[in-house]
Amino acid sequence: VYKRQRNIWIGLALVVAAYFAYSTFQPSQPTGGERVAHLRTTNGSGTRVTKITQGECEATAQRVWAVSDDEVACLAYVSSGDAVAGSGRMAIVYFHGDFPSDRQTAAKMAQSRRGYETRVASLAKRLQVPVFVIARPGVMGSTGFHVIGGVRKEHQLVASALETLKRRHGINRMVLGGQSGGARVAAQLLVSGRTDIACGVMASGAYGIPGRRGGGRMSTNIWGEPSKSYLIPLRSIEGVLADGKRRLFVVGDPRDKRAEFAEQRKWADALRRAGHHAVLLEAPGGGKEFHYLGRVAMEVAGMCASGKSDREIASYVGKLKPQVERKLPVVK
Repeated sequence: VYKRQRNIWIGLALVVAAYFAYSTFQPSQPTGGERVAHLRTTNGSGTRVTKITQGECEATAQRVWAVSDDEVACLAYVSSGDAVAGSGRMAIVYFHGDFPSDRQTAAKMAQSRRGYETRVASLAKRLQVPVFVIARPGVMGSTGFHVIGGVRKEHQLVASALETLKRRHGINRMVLGGQSGGARVAAQLLVSGRTDIACGVMASGAYGIPGRRGGGRMSTNIWGEPSKSYLIPLRSIEGVLADGKRRLFVVGDPRDKRAEFAEQRKWADALRRAGHHAVLLEAPGGGKEFHYLGRVAMEVAGMCASGKSDREIASYVGKLKPQVERKLPVVK
């Protein structure tokens, strides 16, 4: 009897857990005929959820309303302030990497935002080019969940936000930069057939079938294809349109323990075989996993935007090696 009662309680607990999971992860639903986005703020006392309408989003500084096939979002962004106004038709747009769970608190995300504000202002002032950092869903003030693994929905939301920012600031051409998960976002934009990318700088990225946190790869069908909910750059190379003026740079550290350098090389090789200008650069990644190349990606994006040659960019990255490696920890 005790065992039967215990099983009943376990069953009820699973039903309740499934209900809350469904309620939490389901797409934004209409409220009074209007779709809303959900902003989740995590602090020491838990997570607070706030509903945001399109009007509320667009009335907030440095926020942009974005739409995907099945969801809406209010994405936050950091801009270079005064450098944006009247600055012409070219802009640098940067995508950050994945936020680990311990950095998703309100305080730490605010700290990250302040860091990007400083870097963006400095780069824009030096190059006289507007610079944006788009916060991916779920972090730094953006609504939704922080998506890790290359889902198509995130790409659609970012692409929607880009179109609005282009109209808002009179931008025609963009230099994309990205680190880790942000590099994958840049690659997804590339394979979606865009014609407004002047340069793309993708650092420490993963471009194949996403890996699981516990190891292994996401499930595929009998033909080795992942779910349609994923947009895999290496499986969509035909979507990259020909552009004789566009330059692409794939930057990575062969010692990277989070994003396999072999896959980064495979991505660069695939781009070149498809007839695109793509350069593979080896750079010393930061951290114990030799993975962090965000500052390098942003700097290379700036160099590409200012017209520096491939040789000048390769020289800059090459000179980083002896300077940075002395500061890197030894991984045993």
